Amino acid sequence: MQAPDVALSEAAVGAVAVPMVMLISLAKIRSLLDDPSEVE
Repeated sequence: MQAPDVALSEAAVGAVAVPMVMLISLAKIRSLLDDPSEVE
């Protein structure tokens, strides 16, 4: 293992970023389903 600190940083960022992107995507989809006139 050459860079365990990089692996830990990547795991920490991934643990926060992936769920956040999923939640934002779901919220956007839900808002579009509630009001289809918002489609760009």
